[in-house]
Amino acid sequence: MKRTAYTFAAILLATASLGSATTAFAAGNPDQALSNVATKGQENGAELAPNGTVTDTKNGSGSSYIGIGFKPGNLTLNMVPNFDFGGNNDFMKSTSFDLHAAGIDFGAGKSDSTGAHSPRAAIVTDARGNTDDRTGWNLKAKFEGLLTDDSNKALGKASSDGNAAPILVLHTKKAIVQAGTFDDNGGAFGDLLNPGAAQTDPAKPLYTGSAPNLVGDGNNDVSIYSNKNTDGDYVPVWSADKTQGLRSWGMNFKDKDTATLKIPTSQQDIGVFHAKLNWSLGNGPQ
Repeated sequence: MKRTAYTFAAILLATASLGSATTAFAAGNPDQALSNVATKGQENGAELAPNGTVTDTKNGSGSSYIGIGFKPGNLTLNMVPNFDFGGNNDFMKSTSFDLHAAGIDFGAGKSDSTGAHSPRAAIVTDARGNTDDRTGWNLKAKFEGLLTDDSNKALGKASSDGNAAPILVLHTKKAIVQAGTFDDNGGAFGDLLNPGAAQTDPAKPLYTGSAPNLVGDGNNDVSIYSNKNTDGDYVPVWSADKTQGLRSWGMNFKDKDTATLKIPTSQQDIGVFHAKLNWSLGNGPQ
């Protein structure tokens, strides 16, 4: 059986501090104050508001009250991608390697007994609401260490020279950026928009903010050096200011050319090598 070289991505859960929760009150009569009549278990006032009024007993018409309130949720990292560059590459024939296979669309499947896969994607959900004190978020990544085989033989070496070891390049501009509803049961994405689109359609009020910013060089390429893996060497991948990245957003590295592993021939060796890629989700834009 052939073995396949791959990098592992660690799934992290990031939370942000919550703003003060606000309670919404609803009433048929806007002049009727409900905010002072609610008690525990009836926080939105509808049950303790004055009884509904029947305005026409003969024709059966009247009005009553309904209330509901929402509290802010968390900033969470729901999914991070694995990157597999294949286990059958010719030694010293190339210095740049694309992903060994194409991925799948958002919502196309999940890892289960049927053999279906999850998207090769990073998914962030910001359920804190569009409040004045919201600051946005940022997503970063770094290698935990060099790519090594089972005997601890490494490709390259740790040094101040970033080119002394393999470099993972994420071509984020080629990735599919979409908004959706994250499904915790399978990681599926639904109700998708066009890639990177801001949603202002009143018929689809779920998405009210614009897409997060792609970061990196002029081509939106993000270079992550495998020999720079100290605490301060996280590399920005995605960023959202206070008007961006609301609700759930995914970046799907579906196509084979959405990520490249660069390895000079002098650093290549026979074997199967792997490394862990750590991700960090933080509050505020990059």
